[in-house]
Parts: sequence; structure tokens; C-alpha cells
Amino acid sequence: MCTCSKLPFGIVCSPEWKDGVQKLAMQYLNTSCTLTQQKDKLLVEKVIRKAQVKWPDLVPYEGGWAVPDILAQFL
Repeated sequence: MCTCSKLPFGIVCSPEWKDGVQKLAMQYLNTSCTLTQQKDKLLVEKVIRKAQVKWPDLVPYEGGWAVPDILAQFL
């Protein structure tokens, strides 16, 4: 049985993706603020791009919403 969490619309998020994106957030972002409250929007974009480069399967989702969604759930 898969223990993956689900993103909206029932799309399964790999634990590797989730853990990896969370590690990037802890490394670069202020984890005491929500995604929308982050002061440095360019840094948020950098984290999103790093995740998309590391896990290219996250890129094809329309509008690239997968990584920001994982970040928003964590933050």
C-alpha cells in the first residue's frame, strides 16, 4: 500500500518529492512564514526551480503548480 500523500485532484506526491521540497524550504526559506508571507519572492522562485530541476516529473503539471503546492502545505 502506498503511503504517499495526495496533492489536490488526487495526484499522488512521491515521498521523495515531498521530503526534498521540504528540505529545500528549510534550507532557503523562512519556515515561520507561510508561502505567501515570504519576503524574498525571488528566493521562493529559486526553491521552486531547484525542485523542478531535481525532479523534472513535477514540471509538466499545468502552470507548474505542484512544487508551490507542496511548499504551501509545508509552510
